[in-house]
Amino acid sequence: MNFETFSVAEAHIDYLRANKIFYHPSGTYPPGWFKPGLRYRAPFDLWVEPWSDHRSGPTFSALGAFSYSRSCFGSDARIGRYCAIGDNVTVMRPNHPIDRVSMCGFDYDNRPSPYGPYARETGFEFPLVPLPAEVFVGGVDIGPDVWIGSNALIARGVKIGAGAIIAANSVVTRNVEPYTLVAGNPARAKRRRFNDHTCERLLASAWWDYPFDAFVGMETTNPERFLGQFDEAVASGTIAKMPENRINLHAAFQEIAVQVREKEEEAAQVKAQAAQQARIAAEEHVRVPVDPSAWTPVLTCTTPGDLDVTYSTQIGRVQRIEKLRICTFEIVTSSFNWSTASGSLQITGLPDVAMNEAQIISGTVSWSGVTKPNYTQMVPRVGPRSNRINFVCSGSGQGQSDLVVADLPSAGTKRLTGTVIYIARD
Repeated sequence: MNFETFSVAEAHIDYLRANKIFYHPSGTYPPGWFKPGLRYRAPFDLWVEPWSDHRSGPTFSALGAFSYSRSCFGSDARIGRYCAIGDNVTVMRPNHPIDRVSMCGFDYDNRPSPYGPYARETGFEFPLVPLPAEVFVGGVDIGPDVWIGSNALIARGVKIGAGAIIAANSVVTRNVEPYTLVAGNPARAKRRRFNDHTCERLLASAWWDYPFDAFVGMETTNPERFLGQFDEAVASGTIAKMPENRINLHAAFQEIAVQVREKEEEAAQVKAQAAQQARIAAEEHVRVPVDPSAWTPVLTCTTPGDLDVTYSTQIGRVQRIEKLRICTFEIVTSSFNWSTASGSLQITGLPDVAMNEAQIISGTVSWSGVTKPNYTQMVPRVGPRSNRINFVCSGSGQGQSDLVVADLPSAGTKRLTGTVIYIARD
């Protein structure tokens, strides 16, 4: 699968949150290596399981549930459950041919620098001889319950068995047997974590197929006792496996990026349409009879509850230019109190009902008395077939969000002044 580079949006963060895929040890989603505005590219499928923590970029890794990694593997490894991976662990790059005059690549891939620029400069194309299939050794297969220390280097095609330990700074060039500690350069087996009988019982149990809350009351600090308790729980049916449910994260990211881009393009079109219609309205204003009249703007919300508003200023004006409505409003409260009110803040009383959404034009607004941190822009909008004004807020690094009554604390003066333009229904 070939993915385009895209800019991370809040929608990508929301997807990770919904699927319990983390990139910070807190289990929350603060700005970290993955954040809105990051340019992200991953030209490969990536199968990730929920309840995994990817603490280092530039891409996510194919982690299983309850695994965390401080290193980035990208597409070069499939990693099981319950793994703990330290910093700066890397997978070796693909092999080079060693039986040719040169191993550097000018005779099998002359596109990258420095060969590509030279070929383009001279107009010369060297005849390429493809690499044999054995050069392209696959990625690393890391079993469950594996601990890899910092700065380990792992050759492509290596398989690391369940329960293995890779010591820090090791260079792993061969398969690692289950429950074996390896260390050194090249890495060599030092010992097994437990006796052979216990290792075989742990492998046979496949305990990692279960969520760790299944082990409540079992002695996880004593493998022999744990195995007896585990086998008994399995036999009695009191614990159940957690089916593996890996998600193609990069495919999902790409779909989200397309949706975000389409919304941005739609917003740009609406903005351009608004500007065009505003220009037309300004031109028509000088020669089309208008009907200025008053209306009374009223503050309310989706569920008013005990909302109690007293106004010191409550002014509304409307200009009717054929179907176009240009409504201005000014509201200043002397008191604003609530405790049970909820939902989107609204201004009611618009003199005419709007047409469908494609014909709605936004406007401008200034405000005070609103507490919505990090949101610096607010746009009034009239919903389709509606005579109410809602407010949509945005800010740098923030996704769009409706202005809700909770953003206007009880008590204190509130001021909303602005203009909203829309097309009225016949």
